[in-house]
Amino acid sequence: MIPDSYVIPTGSIVLIPIYHISRKSEFWKEPNKFDPDRFLPENNTNRHRYTFIPFSSGPRNCVGYKYGIMSVKVLLSTILRKYTIKPSEYKKLEDIEMIISVVAKPISGYKIKLEKKVIEK
Repeated sequence: MIPDSYVIPTGSIVLIPIYHISRKSEFWKEPNKFDPDRFLPENNTNRHRYTFIPFSSGPRNCVGYKYGIMSVKVLLSTILRKYTIKPSEYKKLEDIEMIISVVAKPISGYKIKLEKKVIEK
């Protein structure tokens, strides 16, 4: 039985395994499948708000959250205007070996294929 409360001694270090929480099958149907639809409002009604916290949460969340989101939008819009993204050599998410540090990233780098768009004038 899980107790209702815990006492954490002063000076303790508490780590929350954010990467692993977002991939638990008890919270997510097919947790390793890329499925953006799982974040649609109608699919979020019964999900606990802390099952997906890539930038942490609450008053002490990641100070770079807004900058990170803005940077990704700028980068993606720039890439998508000039390139077509082709399937990578990975067949499924489990094929990607990750290193978990301050940021989660693939051990062997980012393997994507871009094809330059031909823009006719």
